Amino acid sequence: LPSLDHQADSGWLRFMAQVWCEPALLLSFSYLVVGFLGLWGSYWFYRGFDVPILSYLQVSDYLVAGLRQPLYLAWLLGGLAIALLVSWPDTISRRHPAQVEALRQQHWVWRSLFARMPFSSWESWGTGPLGGILQVVAVMLLLLSSFFMHEKAHRILNGEPMHRVRVHLVGDAKPQLAEAELLGTSAAFVYLWWPASRRVEILPIGAVRRLTVVPITDDGHAQLK
Repeated sequence: LPSLDHQADSGWLRFMAQVWCEPALLLSFSYLVVGFLGLWGSYWFYRGFDVPILSYLQVSDYLVAGLRQPLYLAWLLGGLAIALLVSWPDTISRRHPAQVEALRQQHWVWRSLFARMPFSSWESWGTGPLGGILQVVAVMLLLLSSFFMHEKAHRILNGEPMHRVRVHLVGDAKPQLAEAELLGTSAAFVYLWWPASRRVEILPIGAVRRLTVVPITDDGHAQLK
């Protein structure tokens, strides 16, 4: 684990001590982080369709935005693993300075491994090991979320079916003939992409009687019926 005795980490250490005394704070903080990631990813996804998604969200949508993508947990764990891997030379140097210096005197490989370089020394970034790891994880999560959701929107725009549905509106005897791509839902709206006309339609939840999922074949095409 990284060394936690760095002065730049004092703020984070106080926060961790407070969380240890009041575990409910950890739950609240986690919800805030996950919710922000969900909103960040949604922004980049709907941006590809020119939809100002934040204007359509209700208060309840902000609370569950991050829970719609279970991949966020995997990204978080992966980001922590990478950050720890990057920081371990600096951590070893702090915990065992004499042993590390002895190794550096023995061979150039050890001198290169434990060199004080920007990517291995947190002081170069004006922070301590703990703060540095958290910053790396935060940046990685933001980049992964934006790239993943932007790429998903790009694939839909290029005609790749992901969540094809038949839409049956309230007041209509039959479903719509054309198939739509279900972009997502919120507390008040359903967001649809019509590939044939290449347009987005935002419908109130109360206007939709039924959404019927169209199966996707093994070759990646919607199965027509």
